[in-house]
Amino acid sequence: MAANPRLRIPSAIAGLWLALATAAPAAVQSTPGGIRFTYPGPNAGSVSVAGSFNDWSSTAHPMAREAGGVWSTVVRLGAGSHEYKFVVDGQWIADPENGATAGDFGNSALSLDDKGQIVVLEATANTEYSAKILMGGRTISTFRSRQNSVNGDRFELRRPNFDTDLGFRVRMNDALDAFILTNLNNESENVEQWRTRLNFDRGYLDFRDGDLRIRAFDNADMGVWEDPMHLVGNVGIYDHAFGFGSQGAILDRYWNGTHGRFLYADNFEDGGQAIPASDPFFSTLAALGPAEDFDSWSVDENGRVRFPGAVRDSYRFNHSSGDEDIMAARMSRQFGPVLLGSSARLDRGYNAGSYGFVEDIKDETLTFTDGVDSNSVPAETGTRTLYPDGSEQWWGVGLDAEWPEAIGGATFRTEALFGRAEYVGRNGRRDQIYLATLSDSSATGAVGIFGTFRGDPVITPAVQEEPEKFEDVGSRTFDLDQSWRFFAGADNLPAPYGIESSVSVEIESHEFEPPSTGLPSAITNELITYRLHVSRPVGDRATVSLGFESFDTRYDKETPWENQLWFDYRNFWLENGEHEVAFDRLTLLGDDAVFWRPSFGMDVLSSPDIRFEYDGTFGASGITREPKYTETLLRGIWKIRPQWTFLTDVRFAKYNDPILDLGGAYNETFVELKYEIAAGVELALSYGVDPWAIDGPVNEYAYIGRDLFLFDGGANGEIGRTNFFGLANAIESAEQALEDERLLQVEAILRF
Repeated sequence: MAANPRLRIPSAIAGLWLALATAAPAAVQSTPGGIRFTYPGPNAGSVSVAGSFNDWSSTAHPMAREAGGVWSTVVRLGAGSHEYKFVVDGQWIADPENGATAGDFGNSALSLDDKGQIVVLEATANTEYSAKILMGGRTISTFRSRQNSVNGDRFELRRPNFDTDLGFRVRMNDALDAFILTNLNNESENVEQWRTRLNFDRGYLDFRDGDLRIRAFDNADMGVWEDPMHLVGNVGIYDHAFGFGSQGAILDRYWNGTHGRFLYADNFEDGGQAIPASDPFFSTLAALGPAEDFDSWSVDENGRVRFPGAVRDSYRFNHSSGDEDIMAARMSRQFGPVLLGSSARLDRGYNAGSYGFVEDIKDETLTFTDGVDSNSVPAETGTRTLYPDGSEQWWGVGLDAEWPEAIGGATFRTEALFGRAEYVGRNGRRDQIYLATLSDSSATGAVGIFGTFRGDPVITPAVQEEPEKFEDVGSRTFDLDQSWRFFAGADNLPAPYGIESSVSVEIESHEFEPPSTGLPSAITNELITYRLHVSRPVGDRATVSLGFESFDTRYDKETPWENQLWFDYRNFWLENGEHEVAFDRLTLLGDDAVFWRPSFGMDVLSSPDIRFEYDGTFGASGITREPKYTETLLRGIWKIRPQWTFLTDVRFAKYNDPILDLGGAYNETFVELKYEIAAGVELALSYGVDPWAIDGPVNEYAYIGRDLFLFDGGANGEIGRTNFFGLANAIESAEQALEDERLLQVEAILRF
């Protein structure tokens, strides 16, 4: 993706206060006679500077009052770190113009090099209320006018949106930091601005002691782990870091050249389950009487009823995060030029559901008695077991290696992972079930399922005088999926003509057990992914690149649609609720897929600054096949003056999918004029759907504005999973809405 032509919003967690940290003025100055301390105190009666350099004496270095009420003194200091405070009329005060602090008491911090020059330190405070608090934030004010075709194509102003982030970094002492991000947003609360509340958004508590670091977090960025396939992190279609939507703690420890990392996280949810009433197996457990719908039952030539497949084995669950918690660990160590690592992860408590099955099926002759007459009937009998309460879990382990600059500067990476998904059933109970055809004076050929689940016999076996009641069988674990993955790749491969390249291959194999597919036997599915990326500078002003992805799918012909490996529905390697179906993959579900992604960027002029960028996507079901999805993005950025920028961004999309009977071409244009009032303050006037939008989980601008518009219009991966043949209408409707959107927008952004 091309570089962001707009000013990026700094990360809410790591960089919300970065601009302040680098721009904070320092009251201390280097002079030929030493370090000059100043304190603005026009109403003060006496001021002195006390610090580690004078044994914290409040009288050793008095300060003199100068014009304008500024107090000052010059102290000769040696190289190294120093801490100090001002003593103002007997009160100890941190330097209000020096944001760097240290120690348990919020002392102002100063560092000198060997030449007596001040070393700039990171600001840790910027408020007079406390020398331990650094405040920062961002405000986005958006005014949108949408053309209303119903009211004469007038542009009507929607309710303005004010989105304000206010962050607090609290330096409790040299070992302990805290960060809290709060948010005001009238649109998310669906109220007027004056009715909004300051809501907690995310935060963390960070403890450091030498080689030990512990971070407790709540909905915060915890990064991406270093193994090539990222057992933790790279979440969803936009490769988010781990930590959003969860809370927990992560520990990092270094000892004897080994780095250890341990993670525990929970996803806030309480979980839950529900047995679908329409499911034949569970509905019979509840009714315990003659079935209402007999169409699915089969009767053989001897009049014997056979158990249908749905009654033999039925697993139903809620596809949700449930009461999920995650534990993970990683160890890595350098051995010569090679970095070796091992990773492990365990997810528990997601996809809450129920599992029931019938086993030990055999033929018997049952005696039916209504208290007067007895009839002997052929039947099937079996042991019925139900786990009404349970949830899924999966674990994965792996080894990886990285060899930087192995051959000609190239870096090689490889990893192998093995994992298993299981259903853990709880509160299991078992009883006998009998299936038979009955005939008497009032009914002929009626079919019923009878059992002793409640201890009330309806049919009494000839060999048994009194039927048994159900028995408790406790908990049991059932296999759902066994999987392995392998990755091998190389970056910075040596190539002629200044070409930079990277290449990788990944193999993913799953053996799905019957409960996870509803099939009578296990099936095996595989996905082989090849990736190649090459780029080359063209002179000093342009760069051309090409990305290639090939997805070779090897699905068993009986595979249910939902078991495709791009869906998180049954692929446990993907985070719950985070599928891999990006917008360009919608027309390539269920098939092999090949993507070509060319791009080109060029600085057309340097005075004035004019830049042109092109990004393309061609998606087909094979290298020689005609593309099913084509997208072209053209961007022009013209720096009219140092503070004025004009941007145009045009999208062309074309579909050609005979399976979905989907065709047509669409285009949409976005233009923007931006004025940078001052550092961190900008005002923009635009027309069209802004391709840059706030990516909710990470709270940053990302080039996903059109994606979000189309997703909200129904063209998304969930529709592709649940209603594939309805996807054509959804795509056509969403694309047409994007093309027809007439939107004027004024946006003001302030970072402080």
